[in-house]
Amino acid sequence: IIKHLFSELNLITEHFDFRIFHEQIWAPTLKFCDEVFQSIINQTIVLSKVRVYFSEYTKPDSIENEILQLHSVVQHYRNLKPPDKLNDPLKNVANKIHLYLRSERYYLVAHLISELKVMFKIKTNFEIVESIIDMKQAHSDKKISDVYTTDQISTTNIAKKLSSLNLEVIQAVNSNSILITWIKENMSDLNEVKAFVDVCLTTCDDNPLEIDRITGLSSVCTNLAPLIFETNENTSCDKFLIICSQITNNVEKNANFIKLFDQVGKNVKYWEELKWSHGAVEETTLLQFDNIIQNGTFNLKVGGSSILNEMISLSIKRGIEEPKCFTLG
Repeated sequence: IIKHLFSELNLITEHFDFRIFHEQIWAPTLKFCDEVFQSIINQTIVLSKVRVYFSEYTKPDSIENEILQLHSVVQHYRNLKPPDKLNDPLKNVANKIHLYLRSERYYLVAHLISELKVMFKIKTNFEIVESIIDMKQAHSDKKISDVYTTDQISTTNIAKKLSSLNLEVIQAVNSNSILITWIKENMSDLNEVKAFVDVCLTTCDDNPLEIDRITGLSSVCTNLAPLIFETNENTSCDKFLIICSQITNNVEKNANFIKLFDQVGKNVKYWEELKWSHGAVEETTLLQFDNIIQNGTFNLKVGGSSILNEMISLSIKRGIEEPKCFTLG
């Protein structure tokens, strides 16, 4: 808290004696600490100041300790014995501050999810996400005493659905929206990504930088596949949050993913040029070849006709579809 005082006071001077130090630094600091402490104990501290003073503390114990230290400073200021621990009213305020800061994190995630909803052109109702955003906007100018009735705390508990999401991952998806949009518009699934990557690799002349760049796209698509290829305008909020949780789990196994994602995202023009230069014919051929390997059966008739195209045939069956048969003719 004290370090924020110096951003509010104009104390820059090249030369000062002890009197100046006492008048311009020490006394204002003690007075400032007393005012902040009174605003905490009276629950009149505004939420904007809560963010400034306590945002770096993520655990209730660290918030309580900061308030205890502040209380000690104030007691010295008043020539009173400093406390050993917080009393119940101050613990209650510390808990409210913790809940508020936790909801701030939920708000950041909710805001990003809301932006992703627009990016993926989802038309379903994201009520949970919108409730968090609405609560944040409603409390922006309020004091800590005005926040968190029983109903509001239960709303914050609902927001725990967002707690499993990695903020950095969601931010990275949001900031690389141009890449994600390009992939969705040009490829329908991972098979098409693989075909595109394979075609590109055949023409990169074993250049290590080109290979890394191309395989980087494959890695991004593989890790984000549920988000890119399973999301559509009818995806529900719960389903979308599950998908976001899946990509969080995928990405957490790769410490360098965010950096790789950003690098791949900067090369959208490069991917557009590769897509144009190779065209659809090569990719379609590779997709068909891959389909044959995975789902095809070659049939060889022994005896009977000696005509080659009557002896060899190929049947391809995918899922519940009827098999398609092909001959050399």
